Amino acid sequence: MENVLEIVASVMRKDEAYLKENLDTENLWNSLTKVEIILSIEEECDVLFDQEEVKQITTLRKLIEIVEAKAE
Repeated sequence: MENVLEIVASVMRKDEAYLKENLDTENLWNSLTKVEIILSIEEECDVLFDQEEVKQITTLRKLIEIVEAKAE
């Protein structure tokens, strides 16, 4: 979770405390930022998202859940 938070914080230029307070907030990012976040996570965490997973990523919590499931 922390690694994902660090990446999202870096891309969004927000601090991690703000992100932790908004784990379930939808529309936390715009579509361009979402693409940047996904590409950064794919590179840093050595994972790949398929199209269905990308559609499911509507909140930071969902993003974290998907990345953690891929790490198992």
